[in-house]
Amino acid sequence: MKSALPLFSGVLAAALLAGCSADGGDDGAEPETSEQPAAAAESTEPTIRTEAALAEFTAPSGYSQSSEEGVSFALEYDHVGASYQLENGTAYEQIFVTSYLLPEDADTASFDGRAAFVAEYDAVTGNETSSSGTRAIASGYPAVFRYLKVDYDGESAQQRNFFVFDGNAMTQITCQWKDPELEDAITKGCQEVQENLNLPA
Repeated sequence: MKSALPLFSGVLAAALLAGCSADGGDDGAEPETSEQPAAAAESTEPTIRTEAALAEFTAPSGYSQSSEEGVSFALEYDHVGASYQLENGTAYEQIFVTSYLLPEDADTASFDGRAAFVAEYDAVTGNETSSSGTRAIASGYPAVFRYLKVDYDGESAQQRNFFVFDGNAMTQITCQWKDPELEDAITKGCQEVQENLNLPA
């Protein structure tokens, strides 16, 4: 199921959000990292899911749900999602949560395996950065952080994405904005989503 959000959607979220840490971003931010939790997460036995289910999370305050679909540039895997638009923002200021069902044999235990799915998102969005994303932790789950800019018919928006993994389940949290004055509001909303994130069992 390919998401079909309005053409005007956009995101630049924060590189370091409470409940989720990364070890750097393409935009020069230097958030903290936590290698020990990552090692613990990677050592657990993976759970195999058979259908896509939306991760559990706290809906951000000050936002209105704009769609029952996720990010506009969704990957070609079974997925479900939800989108939330900042109430005092434009259609570019949104938070997207997209949960995917990956193949049962997907390599999500290693960073390289996880980064391969981020590379697929780069291909879909036309992101040409040479980086493969950076290690992150989201609510105790291993994750990959990716910053990029996206183009909507000549209008540029910015995104910070967190790809969060557990077995063959992946949830992509996309925090997007265009107006720099609304960055703090996007950051706060993204923090609320990530603080209590639980991937589907």
